[in-house]
Amino acid sequence: MNRNISTILKNTNFIKLWLCQFISVFVVSLLNFVLIVRIFEGTQSSVAIAIFWVIYSLPTVFFGLFAGVLIDYWSKRKVLLWTNIFQAATALLYLPLGKKVWPIYGVVFLYSLIDEFFRPAQEAALPTFVKKERLLFANGLMVLSLQGAGIAGYTLAGPLMRLAPQHFIFFLGSILLLLGAMAAALLPIDRPANHRKPLENGFGGFLDDLKEGYQVIVQERKIWSSILLMVLVGATTTLVVALAPAIAKEIFAIDLRDFGVMIIPAASLGAILTSAAIDRLLRAFSRRGLTRLGFTVLGLIFLLLPFLGLGTTGNRGFIILVALLAGFAVVTTNASPKTSIQENTPSGNRGRVFGTLRTLITFASSVPMLLGAALADLVGLRPVLSFAGVIVLFSSFYLLRRKDGI
Repeated sequence: MNRNISTILKNTNFIKLWLCQFISVFVVSLLNFVLIVRIFEGTQSSVAIAIFWVIYSLPTVFFGLFAGVLIDYWSKRKVLLWTNIFQAATALLYLPLGKKVWPIYGVVFLYSLIDEFFRPAQEAALPTFVKKERLLFANGLMVLSLQGAGIAGYTLAGPLMRLAPQHFIFFLGSILLLLGAMAAALLPIDRPANHRKPLENGFGGFLDDLKEGYQVIVQERKIWSSILLMVLVGATTTLVVALAPAIAKEIFAIDLRDFGVMIIPAASLGAILTSAAIDRLLRAFSRRGLTRLGFTVLGLIFLLLPFLGLGTTGNRGFIILVALLAGFAVVTTNASPKTSIQENTPSGNRGRVFGTLRTLITFASSVPMLLGAALADLVGLRPVLSFAGVIVLFSSFYLLRRKDGI
């Protein structure tokens, strides 16, 4: 067995943290799918669905930075424990709503607000439980499970809705979140990175803490360049989501319902193989070289799809090859930047730095999703994909041009 895999599987604290993340992402994907179906069936309105996603993003926009500061005042273990418990309770709030649509948005906002504390706490806690030499591989597994849990939630939601009433799914989500809380409770007790109490020095002191986190980012190139790289990945990922129906139809000439079945397993396999071989890849390319290779592959996928698709429509082997390369790109473009942030951020500032990262990704992701979809309708899909490929290649080359860039 690969030494990295063997070591990580023996790390029970990593397994507990991984389980917390997987359950959280799986449940939110599962419930969101059910809610989207309920909203659309109740309104027959795409605008109502768009409002759902806007409201889900609002806590990140308005509270992401502040949540990151607060996390540095609290025990990461307690944050993970209580966010799972609160989300388990929030999932049950959907039950009395019945077929009512508009009250759903209030519960969605509350659920997402709680999630603002869970995600940065989980990412900030990882370096505590994983040795530095295993951190890159551990982040690769986290990226893989993040994608896999989301896919699993959305995939299983449809069959579950056919087999069981909706209230059962909300009960199931609540129970799973309580299991996540149990996993968090079994983590070692940790002390808060910031030993003062929140607002001990007033709101001005709180803002000073926020400013301190900002200074940590801008003063360390490895941190801010890694954050910008992850923002670039987040922006391109949401662009793919927005353009997926058009890509399936115009590039691959397949039904959208078959697109996920063909792409997801192959992309997952590519990600798994990359994670398993991460040590050998690092010896061959170095961290910066491997990250650059990942972004090069990602950019070339965008850049070449419009041209390759013209002569390969319906070619399942080509589609699978693209998916395998995409899985490789997902791990290599995410794992190294996130590892660099964790290594170079003082433990007392990790919460606010990852809170900032989450806020920036949310901001940056909304623009390409809306603008890319609009431009694809106006000028066509292929020019948009080509332009995205150019942006990825040039931006990543600029951020990785120096040895201290990551």
